[in-house]
Amino acid sequence: MLLAPDHGLLFIHCPKCAGTSVKVALAAALGIDRPAILRAYGLAEHGTLAEARERLPAGLWKRLTVIGTMRDPLQRLASFWRFGRAAGPDGSRAFKGFGGRRLPPDTAREVAALAEVADLEDWVALCCRWNWDPWWQTRRPGRSVIERAQAEWFEDWDKPVELFDTARLGELEAWLALRGIEVRFGGENESAGPVPEIGPKVRAWAADVYARDYQRLGRHAQGSDRHRNG
Repeated sequence: MLLAPDHGLLFIHCPKCAGTSVKVALAAALGIDRPAILRAYGLAEHGTLAEARERLPAGLWKRLTVIGTMRDPLQRLASFWRFGRAAGPDGSRAFKGFGGRRLPPDTAREVAALAEVADLEDWVALCCRWNWDPWWQTRRPGRSVIERAQAEWFEDWDKPVELFDTARLGELEAWLALRGIEVRFGGENESAGPVPEIGPKVRAWAADVYARDYQRLGRHAQGSDRHRNG
C-alpha cells in the first residue's frame, strides 16, 4: 500500500499485481517515506481498501483518490506458484507460507518439500488444503491467499477506484502525468515469467474462484483497459 496524504493519493497493493514496482517508483517520484506513513496510520502493505477506510481519519478518506492494479488471473496464479517455490535467504521454503507456527514441524517440512517440486496443479491443491499465505496481514481463517479474488482488495462501493491492467502500466503513468506526477515503473519482480502449462482442472477452478476478476478484466475485450467501481 502507498498513502500520500499531501497528494490525496492511495494505492492499494493487491499481491502479485506489480505493486512493488508501483510503490517504489511512486514513492520516489512523490518524495515520501512510504513505510513511515503506513506505520503512522496503522496500514498494512497488502491491506484492502476496506481496511484502509477503517483506519484513516474521515476527513483524509474523503479527499483521497484511490488507484490499484489488476492482473490476468492465470498469470497472477503462476506468479504465486513461482514465488512460493523460491527459496528464502537461508534456503528454506517454509517461510513462504507453508509451515512455521501454523503446522506441526514434521508436517511443515513434509508440505514444504512437496510444494518445492509440485507442478502448478498439485501446488494449487496443497495451497487450498493447507491455507497457504506468505503474508501475515492477508491471512484469512480456512483460506489460502490464492483463493481470494483480486476484487476483494478493492471492495468499498462508496469510494471509486481507478484500476489499471498490469500489462498496460503505461496507462497508469499517463494518468499520473495528467495530475502532475511524472513516474516510470520498472519490471516485475523475481516471480514474473511465462505462464506454465495449465490443465483444465486448474482453469475451471480459476474461472470459479476468480469470476469477479475475469468480469472486470473481461471489459478489456470491449475496448476499455481501465474502469471504475463507482
